[in-house]
Amino acid sequence: MAGAVGALAGAVQGVARVRAAVLPGAFGSLAGQLRYVRQVSPEEYSSECPRCGGEPHPNGEWPDRFRLFLDGSPRVWCRRCGYFAFVDQLEGGKPPDPAELERWRREQIRREEERKRSAELALKHLRDEERWRRYHEALSERARAWWLRRGISPSMQDWWELGWCEDFTLVHRGQAHRVQTATIPIFGYGWEPQNVKHRLIDPPEGVQKYRYELYGQPQPLFLCDPERKVEGRVIAVEGEIKAMVTFMALEGGKDLDAVVGLPGVTPGPAVQQALENAEQIVLVLDPGSEAQGRQACEKLGVKRTRLLVCPMKIDDAILANGWGAREVKALLRQARRVG
Repeated sequence: MAGAVGALAGAVQGVARVRAAVLPGAFGSLAGQLRYVRQVSPEEYSSECPRCGGEPHPNGEWPDRFRLFLDGSPRVWCRRCGYFAFVDQLEGGKPPDPAELERWRREQIRREEERKRSAELALKHLRDEERWRRYHEALSERARAWWLRRGISPSMQDWWELGWCEDFTLVHRGQAHRVQTATIPIFGYGWEPQNVKHRLIDPPEGVQKYRYELYGQPQPLFLCDPERKVEGRVIAVEGEIKAMVTFMALEGGKDLDAVVGLPGVTPGPAVQQALENAEQIVLVLDPGSEAQGRQACEKLGVKRTRLLVCPMKIDDAILANGWGAREVKALLRQARRVG
């Protein structure tokens, strides 16, 4: 914490793409209807819903409202529209052969173990190479000016080791693009590297603005102060940059237990686990996120979570009005329990 207050005072990068998982054979009747199939565990998958839809979130995270379960009796459920059906109730569906299902399950467990080994190796490469530091060293005056326009002072740019990448490669609709990105290293408690997030400066049309350096990893929280545990009263802000600006306005959050940035509106398993020791959470979301905010509060626990949907993005409000700790705390006090 002292370092943060002091600062306030004074795997090789590859092509950025997400590969859809193979739809389990038990759900073959849904083939062609789902584009964003992702494996959550050996016996659970997620995707957009064949009835109410779903598109990738602004941070690039795929829709996961529709869940496909293999354990027990194979079934599907959408947490958005409530659609539920056992596999033999789906149009064109039929009960899976038990022996075939067991063979498929064993194969999926093998693939999941292989994926985990690959993800662990990629993370080891990231840590060994300290790749985020190369990006930080690439901060030119122009790049520092970009961060400054976003409200991040030079001293805090160094504190968080924010950086710049001149030639990040991504593939969109089969075509490779090389773009500039602002980089955000994401550290766990004790400055343990978790990933690097790229904010695309001028993305091609239709491309989400955020990409991770490493795919296949859990989407972690951004800890504004990696020297402080996530416990007690926590301010959780949607988006890493908005969390940084909020943290700075709160003078390093010295009266709080933690200020963190969420990777998206929907808290995934990694985020829920990271917040498990929080006694109270103030969830700060962008305008128009009421429905998603209610769902997020349910995931995080309605008894301990307060929701604040800002009339404008919180970092924009802070910078436009020159707010300090007093004004931001007054805004946070408007957070209310859901339901």
